[in-house]
Parts: sequence; C-alpha cells; structure tokens
Amino acid sequence: SFSDGNVPLEKARTKPSPGGNPNGNRSEEDGATAYVGNLPYSATEEQIRELFEAYGTVKRIFLPTDKNTGNPKGFGFVTLGSREEMLAATKALDQSSFLGRIIYSNESVPKGQPLRKRDVATNKLYVSNISFQTTKEHLTAHFGHWGTVLDVYIPLDRDTGDPRGFSFVTLAKEGAEKALEEGNGSELNGRTLSVSIPLPKGQKSPRRERRSEYFTRK
Repeated sequence: SFSDGNVPLEKARTKPSPGGNPNGNRSEEDGATAYVGNLPYSATEEQIRELFEAYGTVKRIFLPTDKNTGNPKGFGFVTLGSREEMLAATKALDQSSFLGRIIYSNESVPKGQPLRKRDVATNKLYVSNISFQTTKEHLTAHFGHWGTVLDVYIPLDRDTGDPRGFSFVTLAKEGAEKALEEGNGSELNGRTLSVSIPLPKGQKSPRRERRSEYFTRK
C-alpha cells in the first residue's frame, strides 16, 4: 500500500530494525531520522554510515529490502543524534553524488503526521529514484493511472548522455493531485518512486521537501 509520508511503503515503516523502528514514536533522546533515496543497490550500511557521520552521531540505519528477492529497494533511513544533526546532513547531502549516483535526502515524516499545505501554481511533479532504463513511455503509462499526462522530461547527463535518475511529469491538475498523494512510494521498473513538488524556478535551496508539500485545491 502507498504511504502518507516520506516512507514509500507501509512495510518500510513497520519492519523492525536494529535499535528500533526508525519511523515509530520516539522521544527527542532517540534522535531524528533522515530519508535518503536513489541509493545504489550496492551501497552498504557501513558506506552510508560513513557518509552521514560527517554531520553527527549515526544511531540507526534501516535499508528496506524487497520481500520476495531480498534485494535493496534503493532508499533508506538514517537516524542521527539530534534534529540539528539530521537537518545538517539532509541539507548537505540532498542532490549530492554518492557512489556514482545523485542521492536525495530530506527529513522523514513519521506515520500519521499531517501534510502541510501551500499554494502551488504548477501541475508538474518531481519524480526521483527512477531506474536508468525507465523511458518517457514508461512514466506516461505509470502516471496515466491518475490522470492525463501532458509532458514527461527526463534530464540527461551533459557529458555521458545517460539519464540522471529523476524526471519531471506534468499532468492535468486533478491527476497531479492524485499522483502526488498515491504515486509516491509506487513501484516502477523495480524501483520505489519518490514523488514531490519541484522547487520553484530559480530557488537555490539544496533541499527538496517531499510529501511535506501539497496541492491547495481551488
């Protein structure tokens, strides 16, 4: 089933991990959890620990795996010692290069936490964690479940010509709202998609807020 927050799948929230559930109820002493997506399947817990330790004390790491194959799903959760450390890590690491991939990181929203609303003058969605084999046709068919797809753009690396692992999908307004709600955490070509609202043009913030932003219905 699809989730309500940054956690793509319900099982990713409820499956226990060493030291406790990263998205369960916690006190401040338990730390704060960051979501990290578009991870290489080869990434190990130790490599991710080293990446985040530059910003604070890493208390827990949870890397969800496919229930059938046991293979990594390409995203994870890292709990640091404090919210300040977690925010410093997500700010620095979002859209950074890690083991040859551009990764995305933001604060993990605990289950049941409501989404914040704001006005958004676009029906374009930012879709990350897509496989390099995913085509415009794949994305058009996938997001067509929620409405009329008007445009699909998959950015390419300027040097290699290879896909960069994310895309922008534009739908009719009602379809975009449904895709934002239901498409985040959906599976396409073996990867769990992260769907959010793109940053306004010209905004330089290094972080992207996923699932903490929502279409205001008019």
